[in-house]
Amino acid sequence: MKRTTWIAFAALTCAATQAWAQLRVVSYNMLDKPASLTDSSVTGYVNSVFGGIAARNVNGIAKRPDVIFTAEQTLTSPANLATMLNNLFGVTSYTSVTPTSPQSQGTSDRIAFIYDSSSVTLSSPAVALAINSSYPRPTIRAGFRPIGYTGAESDLYVYGMHLKASTGVTNVQERANQTLATRADADTLPAGSNIIYAGDFNVYTSDEQGYRNLFAAGNGQAVDPLNASYLPNGNPITWNNNAAYASIHTQSTRLVTLPDSGATGGVDDRFDYQLMSRGLVDGNGISYVGPASPGSGSTHSYTALGNNGNSFNKAINDPTNTAESPAVLNALYNLSDHLPIVADYQLPAKMSVVTTAISTEVIQGATVTTNVSVTNSASVMSPFGADALDFTVVGTNTLGSAQVGTIRATQGASVKTLTVNTSTPGSKLVQANVTSTNQGVVGGTFSANAPILVHSPATPSLTDSTIQIDGTVDVGIVAIGTSVSGSFDVHNLAATSFTAGLDLDSASLAGSNAYTVQFVPQSNIAAGDGRSVGFTFSPTLSQVELATLSILTSDQNLPGAQARDTLTIHFTARGAIAGDADLNNIVDFSDLLILAQNYETTVAGWTFGDFNRDHFVNFDDLLAVAQNYEFTGLMTSSFDGDWQLARELVPEPTCLAALGAMSLLTRRRR
Repeated sequence: MKRTTWIAFAALTCAATQAWAQLRVVSYNMLDKPASLTDSSVTGYVNSVFGGIAARNVNGIAKRPDVIFTAEQTLTSPANLATMLNNLFGVTSYTSVTPTSPQSQGTSDRIAFIYDSSSVTLSSPAVALAINSSYPRPTIRAGFRPIGYTGAESDLYVYGMHLKASTGVTNVQERANQTLATRADADTLPAGSNIIYAGDFNVYTSDEQGYRNLFAAGNGQAVDPLNASYLPNGNPITWNNNAAYASIHTQSTRLVTLPDSGATGGVDDRFDYQLMSRGLVDGNGISYVGPASPGSGSTHSYTALGNNGNSFNKAINDPTNTAESPAVLNALYNLSDHLPIVADYQLPAKMSVVTTAISTEVIQGATVTTNVSVTNSASVMSPFGADALDFTVVGTNTLGSAQVGTIRATQGASVKTLTVNTSTPGSKLVQANVTSTNQGVVGGTFSANAPILVHSPATPSLTDSTIQIDGTVDVGIVAIGTSVSGSFDVHNLAATSFTAGLDLDSASLAGSNAYTVQFVPQSNIAAGDGRSVGFTFSPTLSQVELATLSILTSDQNLPGAQARDTLTIHFTARGAIAGDADLNNIVDFSDLLILAQNYETTVAGWTFGDFNRDHFVNFDDLLAVAQNYEFTGLMTSSFDGDWQLARELVPEPTCLAALGAMSLLTRRRR
């Protein structure tokens, strides 16, 4: 039987342009480098430092930087750095952006962003804003939206700061004023925004007001992912020259003064940071990759590149330091008096859904399922590069309750099975709905549907009105050497308006060999329709012949089809000698008399002399008597005497005339 299926629920596909679904953010005071593109030594240092950043593998993530905030820049150094990075990584996607408002500090000591436009684009708005630009060193803000993502939940806001240096009262107050203004701006962003406060803060202790402002309550409240800003009792921490925090110090890389006039003293201050809003450490959507974020990697991605704690009060390239290769450590030493802060951030999940096909027609009670395969299709190199996708699968006209799951990127599909409700017949619309409430998720809503027709089972019967699965066919009495053909009907009763077709699969006949059945398998007999099955009875013996026909039936060939009732036909018939009306196995005077009594009348059956079953006793029946009279096959002298007797017993003219004609016929035959 032809079977139709519906094509799988359409798969939800992501945007054609894919971005690596993790971001590497760098904050780096570069000491006004690279001032030009012609200084080969500086180019070499840039290549070593940023090559080391790209090679750094933490939590399975090793990639080139996506967003770089750099302080102490000239008018041309941000563009120079973008050019060097394009050359280093063999791309053309790095570009620089500086604040829209003028900066008052002149041609040096400026701030800027450099970003990889193949992975992020500027948003909210598409410029870098200067916050509190009246200060000598304004804060700049840019919103970065990963390629392939939409909506503010996917935006990463980065505040780049280079706060005033030294411990003088005026400078301390200026730092406080600047961070207060920065927080005021951050608090206007949408609730739960993903915020990084990055840069060179120039603070020695977390007790300073400029630092505390960032941690004050509010929408933009900062946290330290390393949990190294305040003691458990809330007391401040002084990092300056404190060996307990040697592994997070960022200045100075040197012990002696170099021609670029950078600071000296060895690595003993924590000046550089990437502090984060609470939205960046909740493990949802864009989030820091490391222990500070639930489920986001067991190792801190946040690091001061090149510092493993062995350089306390030493130059970063001291032989005892093995945090990076000598080439990278020497480049860090020569390029700047600060270490870059590097941290990775996971991006929101991307949900893709594919479902398997189901049949459009089934039988009531069939087991029909569709597998809903949900994939976190964020393009990542590590499971921690994207948020774990939490999803819920709900079906319409299906069995069971909602199913939930969680799947990380790179881990294949999570398959949930929906079972279609086929308990009642009718036309239904099966629907699969998959939703995710993940922050910033792409494709978080999926819905697909397909019609399905559920048929009630086929209902075989030997009648067209009520269920009858057992019946008898009485063929009657048939002359030996002849055949009688007949038929009976098989029906598929219409149980409902959605009744399945009926298949007649096979038949078997048991009993007398005098019967043959003209059975041909049938498929998909429609509800309310029927088929005829023929048979033939050909007796060779004068006796009762019995046989039983069994017809196996089933539903039409659809999912859920089952065997249905076996139809049973009991055949009964009797073979007899033609002319033997009284069935005593001899044709004699008693048979002739019966025929004479009913001659030329309409009768019902053999025992009245209707031997050819035409419902009329006539000359043909008389001929049968004559041909088989006393088994001679010819009329004998005994027939003549019997004829005379029949004339006396049955004096009707028609009968006598018939007997006379028979006598003459037989005499001529002699």
